[in-house]
Amino acid sequence: MEAAYIRALSCAGRHEDAEAARRSWPNERGVWLQYARVAFRKGEWPESVRRLEQAREALPKDEAIVRELRTVRGQLAEPEAAETAPATAETMFTHFESLGGTGIGCEFAMVQRRLGTDTLGLLKWAHTYPPAMIAALDAEFEGVGDEANTDIGIIRISADREEYTTLDKRYEMESQTFVHTSDAPREKMFQQACRRLRFPRGKLLEILRAGGKIFVYRSEEGVDDATLVRIHQTLSRYGRNPLLCVMRAGTAYEPRTLRVLGPGIFVGYVSHFLNDAGDHHGSDIEGWSTVCAKALKIWQATPVAADEVTNDAPPDAGKVQVRAVKAKGKAPKAVG
Repeated sequence: MEAAYIRALSCAGRHEDAEAARRSWPNERGVWLQYARVAFRKGEWPESVRRLEQAREALPKDEAIVRELRTVRGQLAEPEAAETAPATAETMFTHFESLGGTGIGCEFAMVQRRLGTDTLGLLKWAHTYPPAMIAALDAEFEGVGDEANTDIGIIRISADREEYTTLDKRYEMESQTFVHTSDAPREKMFQQACRRLRFPRGKLLEILRAGGKIFVYRSEEGVDDATLVRIHQTLSRYGRNPLLCVMRAGTAYEPRTLRVLGPGIFVGYVSHFLNDAGDHHGSDIEGWSTVCAKALKIWQATPVAADEVTNDAPPDAGKVQVRAVKAKGKAPKAVG
């Protein structure tokens, strides 16, 4: 009731009254969240972070406050604001970077978050398509975050809740922002969204050039081998960057099977995706964990060939040697 009252005052433009009302009630999740969102609506983004940090200190075990803090820090897109886990809490999933995907392209990012890894990434919440993504990689994501290339959309989350989305018109990358339309005017959100896209673009290019991470693409409809080889060849122009494409299992491949197309090119299969019809709830966490663990183990054991990274045309996908690694036992848990 108190949180709803604060929200109503703020949405009516009575921000000072909303802030004064918050001081009349004790520490409570909803009250803290609305108190932070008042600053958010006023465009005072650093103040919103400060209030959420206060909330985390007051309620350190509240996951909703931690998630809200990650979201606002992500909108600020500042290096010192990024949420990072200490080295002692590193998990297997820190070795992976999302390329988004078709359908619910953010599913891998949700799996990473659930298993203890949550980092800032340009494509982690993105809906992407292979041809446009290849073009973006070829162009080093040039123009991402420019006002001329960016559009703001709105999606309805529930009957009384709408959120902004961002769309890069050149590369067809649509991403969730997790910002409610009632929490920020469209004009301010547009400026912040452009800034939010520019910083992780630079970070992604750094990761690509450094090599060492496995790039994950989630494919709703499935991707043919030739396209996967082309994506990998484009990634390899930056450095030693393997690719893992995750698809639904079917008659050809069982869940938790990993198919190896060639050095650094993997296809993993899960029993179902998020929001698929059936008796399951959520993502196939065990399947994701298994195929990622198998890909990481194989890749870390793969010797570096002198001519592995090349700017030549991609090899003929039909000549790639293919083998399948079937799952054995349960998926390993994240370390940390």
